[in-house]
Amino acid sequence: MDYLARSLAAMYGFHGVLLFVVARDPVRFQTIVRFIGWMNIGLGLMLIGIDAYAGLPAWWTLTEGPPIIAFGGVVLYLARTSR
Repeated sequence: MDYLARSLAAMYGFHGVLLFVVARDPVRFQTIVRFIGWMNIGLGLMLIGIDAYAGLPAWWTLTEGPPIIAFGGVVLYLARTSR
């Protein structure tokens, strides 16, 4: 459990730093911005499936996957309008 918690925390840290780097110049990193948007949508869908498979409560599923999907959609929308 300790290993998984630390590995996940490191992954979130890496993801956060990547977002800060890309956010400094989103036009230059347009391809990466779109990739981040689509990957967040995919991650949100996977989390909904994982939550359902694991039998987690509906409130958990609704507060985990859908907000990540919405974030990915906002990223894609902003990437499209910032050209």
